[in-house]
Amino acid sequence: MGDIVDIRQVPPSKTERNDAVAVVIGVEDYDNIPPAPYASNDAEIMKKYFKDRLGIEQVVTMTNDEVSGFAFDDIFNPDYGKLQKTVIEGKTDVFVFYSGHGLPSKDGEDIYLFPSDGKVPRLEQQGYHLNKLYTSLEKLGAKSVTVFMDACFSGASKSSENIDSKNLVATKGLSIEPKIKKPWEKNDNFNVFTSSSADETSLGFDPSSTGLFTYYLCAGMQGKADANNDRKVTMGELKQYVKKHVKNTSKKIRGLQSPQFHGNEDKVLFEY
Repeated sequence: MGDIVDIRQVPPSKTERNDAVAVVIGVEDYDNIPPAPYASNDAEIMKKYFKDRLGIEQVVTMTNDEVSGFAFDDIFNPDYGKLQKTVIEGKTDVFVFYSGHGLPSKDGEDIYLFPSDGKVPRLEQQGYHLNKLYTSLEKLGAKSVTVFMDACFSGASKSSENIDSKNLVATKGLSIEPKIKKPWEKNDNFNVFTSSSADETSLGFDPSSTGLFTYYLCAGMQGKADANNDRKVTMGELKQYVKKHVKNTSKKIRGLQSPQFHGNEDKVLFEY
């Protein structure tokens, strides 16, 4: 798998985003379903990258039982959530990172982020619909929105070389074809990185004790994604780096994982 980078070393960049806010969520421990391995580590590490590489001073971080009940709505609701209180329309850049379980509905058409105290039979009541997340973020009217998601929506739990996958929704052979709203198609300032396609399992990476996607996201942000060595990393460069390395490494672990990116590839993420 090549040389393992110490992603916990986060050198500061030149980029400062004084008008930015980030939300980092990592749910590893669930009350009623198997854990999402390394999700807490993912959140703690990405908090550092948001601060030191992306230059975001205000980073709200929540893990495990802090993400219970209506926590997603409490943060993201565009009318009364915590995020809308800090966003200045047309001025604030919003960044979101989520690591944890994503669960499909029984028919595979809807997918949800899942709180730590959720019960699968109450998925539609307790889960936070992905379309609701995207719609709420767009309604904030922020200058830009960038989402990183290390979660799979196939109904399987994260696995790694040392950790076996478990079926979370008791539905075998589910064909996932979710109906996802796509704000990035009409909004050039909306960017989404996801760790895998809808029917794949997102893997954990034991050498770094993080998600495989999160590991390469961080390695790329250290500068390894800077393909033309201009001391800048664009969305497109990060996409190419993460996609290539996650796909290649995943085949050596437990099968193909194909990260997805939607948005403006020319946008500069940071300079260093």
